[in-house]
Amino acid sequence: MTVKETEEDTSEETVQYIDILKECAKKYIGLLLFSLVLIFLPTYLMSSTWNTYKKDTEVLGKGKLTQATISKKEKITKDDITNYQLLYSFETKDKKTVKGADTISKREWDKIKKGDSIQVIYELKPPYKNFPRKGGGLTSPTFIKIISVFLFFFIGLGLMTLYSFFINLVSFSYKVINFGIETTATISEIDDIKILYYEYEDESGGRHKDKTKYLNTEAFKGWSVGDKAKIYYDPESPSKNVFFAKNWRDYI
Repeated sequence: MTVKETEEDTSEETVQYIDILKECAKKYIGLLLFSLVLIFLPTYLMSSTWNTYKKDTEVLGKGKLTQATISKKEKITKDDITNYQLLYSFETKDKKTVKGADTISKREWDKIKKGDSIQVIYELKPPYKNFPRKGGGLTSPTFIKIISVFLFFFIGLGLMTLYSFFINLVSFSYKVINFGIETTATISEIDDIKILYYEYEDESGGRHKDKTKYLNTEAFKGWSVGDKAKIYYDPESPSKNVFFAKNWRDYI
């Protein structure tokens, strides 16, 4: 065998290993997506919550105190939860009229009527973030801490799930690449929601059934019941297998 032939064989083997690894990854794609949602969604929510708290704290520390006039009182009930809201307006230091609205405690809401004056704190530059001095919507530090602990829990759970994804991927792909047995599967059923059901037989004669992940429209076209497809299965657990479509890019 020449050096060129050896290089070509090695290249083909590498491509095959990469394709197998990609197909193995698809077996655990749901676990990956779930872990990413658990990580990034709480991270975004926690970042937004802390930014709101930071902004409220800045307004409280550097903002200006002024008098606002109540223009309307509203009691909003949704899902058996009642919020008490005030609509008001005030004039800024640079003579601009700003309208505001905020949820306050029921105790403060009961004391106030339309046309009354209340003290509000506002930032000195647009958009003039503001809230009532008493019972207003200033984000509570205790609330922030509770939410942070809650979100940290989900981030930790997401990291553990992500770790599980990689462990499962490495373990399964290692078995398939090094010990996997190639065989032919037969398409037994085709679902309208773009899933292929298939059957195959392992080397000991055992029969197994499985199904693909969702295929995109292009990949789904052309398949018929009785068609053959290549799969690799784990000899230690023959029911675990990797299905190869006509092209690995055909998967969503």
